[in-house]
Amino acid sequence: MYQSNSFVRKWLGISIRRNQLFTKVMRSIKMWGTHRTLAKISNRLALRFPIFIYFRSKEKDLLLSGCGQFGAASISYFVGKFLGNRFLGCYDIDQEKSTLVQKTYGYKYVVDNFEELLSISGAKRLFIASNHASHTNQAIQAIRKGLMVHIEKPVAVTWQQFAQLLLAMEGKCDQVFVGYNRPFSKAMEITRQNLPSGNGPFTIEHFIVGHLLPSDHWYLDPGEGTRICGNVGHWIDLTIHVLSQRSVPDEWKLVINYSDQDRGDDNFALSMTSSRGDLVNMTFTSRAEPFDGINETTNIQQGQVLLKIDDYISMKLWQNETYKCYKFQPKDVGHKNSIMQMYDESAKYKRPWKEVYLSTLLMLHITDMVCEKITHSKFTFSGLEARLAESNPI
Repeated sequence: MYQSNSFVRKWLGISIRRNQLFTKVMRSIKMWGTHRTLAKISNRLALRFPIFIYFRSKEKDLLLSGCGQFGAASISYFVGKFLGNRFLGCYDIDQEKSTLVQKTYGYKYVVDNFEELLSISGAKRLFIASNHASHTNQAIQAIRKGLMVHIEKPVAVTWQQFAQLLLAMEGKCDQVFVGYNRPFSKAMEITRQNLPSGNGPFTIEHFIVGHLLPSDHWYLDPGEGTRICGNVGHWIDLTIHVLSQRSVPDEWKLVINYSDQDRGDDNFALSMTSSRGDLVNMTFTSRAEPFDGINETTNIQQGQVLLKIDDYISMKLWQNETYKCYKFQPKDVGHKNSIMQMYDESAKYKRPWKEVYLSTLLMLHITDMVCEKITHSKFTFSGLEARLAESNPI
């Protein structure tokens, strides 16, 4: 009887897992489309079959540093889909991941270290999707070699790194692109088109359900900038992007309420108010793994305009008496347009570097607050610039 019950429990467990997997795949297809879901599954399960069949030869000029899920199922996927095989060389500290990406997307070379990657003849462009603390150093080396560089978030995890990057970028800003993708989404394009004229204050609210990370996850390594740089920087940057459609006030007050101060970068609420009257609220939580991945909602109000973005699957817009509802199929978080920046010479939207500059200053300030368990802060962006100047290596 005991063995029978044990068998039933095991059978039910397997059955439930299969049902969950089937549900997950079907929901992913609905959100992302069949082909991209296949790319995601292929990389997760290390299935070594080609994602694309290329019929035309292309100039191979692209390098990839970091062959994890984003490097494979986002960067390589969109480049391969829209530009064909431009894949010259790839590198990851885990060579099995490099080999997997080579087999599935057609990279010509797999190398053993980053310096060897940069030395490949014919390289013109580099995507950096490696661990966060390595982004700055890799970007600086690539900029000095004259490559066009796409840095996935964040561009730096310390003040000193950011100061070094800015020094390397002097006179070369047109070589550098940054992977904060939400400003490139259709929802944010609609937002930019419908904000009222004038410099009235904004109310902005983000609610984000992030991945539940194990205690030994590399995101939580003290040298990687905490989840503020690793995750929350997306919505810090999005806030600066929205504010920048008018102007970003210099003076701010900031309050953080921690659920657990010992894990201050998880399960917290952040509130900011400006001297103009802007109000920004952000809640980041990860009490359980979200079944469909990161889930987020953003509400924005300025004057008579009210916008609600639901996980970049749908969006509602109220403008005086006008109401519109938008659906985005597949889900559009801006990945495609962000990744294609380096190749799109006639891009409909080019993001000003100033926005990323301000959002990185704010991200590093909030990171300091979390690391030092500070709950209240008054700051100015001019003061943060002075803090950055103190870190300048010259």
